Amino acid sequence: MTTLRIAQAGDNFYPKDSYLFQYESTYKFNTVPNTPLKKGQVRVGGALLVDGQFQPLDPYTFAIVGGRGPTAWLVERGHGAGPAQKLLDIQL
Repeated sequence: MTTLRIAQAGDNFYPKDSYLFQYESTYKFNTVPNTPLKKGQVRVGGALLVDGQFQPLDPYTFAIVGGRGPTAWLVERGHGAGPAQKLLDIQL
């Protein structure tokens, strides 16, 4: 994750003391028998706005920015999962 902006008082776009991050991640998958999910990987990325306690201020969706293999078409979305876990919503 890369910090893009830390909002100060008087910021015209974001609440004071909020953080705007650029997020990128790679998810690797194995083939799941009897489903269309095949071995490959998906790279996702997007922007994430959080408050001073690192809680999301807006719903967030990450776009597929790359991939390899048949899984490259999967859609990944964030749903407010905590920092110790990641929730992956796969739409087939």
